[in-house]
Amino acid sequence: MNIKKILGIIYSFFSRFLIIYFMVATALYFLQDSMIYKPDKTLQLNKYPLPQPWQTASLKTADGLQLTSWYLPAKPGHKTILYLHGNGGDIANRLGFAGIFQRNGYGVFLLEYRGYADNPGKPHETGLYHDSVAAYQWLINQNINPENIIVYGESLGAALAIQLAAKHQVGLLVLDTPFYSMLAMAHSLYPYLPTALLLKDRYRSDLYAPAVKVPTIIFYGLGDELIPMEQVIDLYFLIGSQNKLLVLMPGQLHNNKDMHLIVDIMTLPSILN
Repeated sequence: MNIKKILGIIYSFFSRFLIIYFMVATALYFLQDSMIYKPDKTLQLNKYPLPQPWQTASLKTADGLQLTSWYLPAKPGHKTILYLHGNGGDIANRLGFAGIFQRNGYGVFLLEYRGYADNPGKPHETGLYHDSVAAYQWLINQNINPENIIVYGESLGAALAIQLAAKHQVGLLVLDTPFYSMLAMAHSLYPYLPTALLLKDRYRSDLYAPAVKVPTIIFYGLGDELIPMEQVIDLYFLIGSQNKLLVLMPGQLHNNKDMHLIVDIMTLPSILN
């Protein structure tokens, strides 16, 4: 085989490789919203048969959207949990977990994001943060003391919770399987693609974590199949609070944890000391 033929084969191989690489990178860029946000659009928030004493709550975001969420008032002397769920499903999927809080006297605000269920708008990082701030302000307008608000962030919601706790006064921050940043997650999932150039919503929890000064608990299932443990540990050490706890849960998965244990640990008196 002569040299020209060999060079032609090599050129053809690399040309095809670059075309495929470019096509994959382009697909990732245009499909990333649907890969990050997986809302369930079937839920009608105002028509759902909520058990008493749950009620619907209407809130307006800074960019003018009117969102519907669900609220359970706390029993006298108990704190209220602002629950920021993960990227999939809707708040109906979290009613069971919220019921555990309810039986322990907590109030619960289940925030439903823009573009989820039948709420208007399209989910994106800035928008979801606006939604979380609107929910926080709604609780403040109910005369709930900021120190009596517990911000609970689940997975993607943990990134929102970190930013909220870094900028607003709360009593406790609870992070259920947080990631270091969406940039780190993208690099972990697609190490051979230029994710730093392609990613639109970056969720830089690593930048906001040092400003978090309130007591913080992180829960991580050691069987988590999505978020690497090193990201959780690195984020833990970045959090600026002097009162923080990392709970590693053997055998627990990303979406399957012992919620009764989580509530038990949250209610330990030493957590807030």
